[in-house]
Amino acid sequence: MFMNGRESDKPELLYITCVSWKQNPQYIMMHKHEHQAEITLVISGNGKYSINHHIYDVKEGDVILCGVGVVHDAFMRKQEHYDTLTMRIGNLQMEGREPGQFLAKGEIPVFHQPLSYQDCLQLFQQAIREMDDSFTDISSYGAHSWGNGHRDDAAAGTEPGHSSMREVLDIVREMTDRDSGMVQHEDSLCLEIEEYISLHYREPVSLETIAAAFYLSPYYLSHLFKLETGYNFKQYLTRMRIGEAQKLLDESDIRISEIAGKVGYEDPAYFSKSFFRETGMTPREYRTYIRV
Repeated sequence: MFMNGRESDKPELLYITCVSWKQNPQYIMMHKHEHQAEITLVISGNGKYSINHHIYDVKEGDVILCGVGVVHDAFMRKQEHYDTLTMRIGNLQMEGREPGQFLAKGEIPVFHQPLSYQDCLQLFQQAIREMDDSFTDISSYGAHSWGNGHRDDAAAGTEPGHSSMREVLDIVREMTDRDSGMVQHEDSLCLEIEEYISLHYREPVSLETIAAAFYLSPYYLSHLFKLETGYNFKQYLTRMRIGEAQKLLDESDIRISEIAGKVGYEDPAYFSKSFFRETGMTPREYRTYIRV
């Protein structure tokens, strides 16, 4: 199922994360991973999930696939909540796919209640038990991660949970071969705009500057963006900036004032206000929360 290569080229299980989005609605916002792919199981509830610029209905029993560089967001609305288990995988290599990708470009990344869901769920929990022998019941966690990270002292393929991850990848490959092929209708202009924002969100972009870059009226751009993505422009830009800030707060020790600049805020105080408005915490509080 997987591409041949050196042992160090094989997929790595990095983390498994459990999140109850009702208890932790702003756990992490819109973001993407440059070196990780994700398999997400919706283990209870229902709601919306945004992948690239599409919003999908998801519910218990669904499987969501996000490759490297894919922008995604748990997009909650009133009275909609769900819980997820996410397996983060490094160095994903699947035969017939681009490096880091589960699917061919444009294929729909949400699989509604596939027959293999229960097998995946059992393997996720088996991997968690291998990483944490005190683990008993997934329902007792509001937000928690179990992981190997990048362990230089371990031989490739020997990390806890690795064999379970490979079984999950085999199941996912069979699932995508059997059930994929459906291609999402994509507005090519909106795709270009979304890519432009992804590349330039660190800069002082606005609805007007992007409209000018694409020779559109701001009104038309605003209408198109809302129609295609479900977000208004300001909401999309803010969620991307705050989501990337959340990643940096979790994964680095960079000063908060530096993080503000890295995600497009010239004024650290305004960044902190925006962060609090979106998450209910200050950046410092969030850093403590996510690491605990």
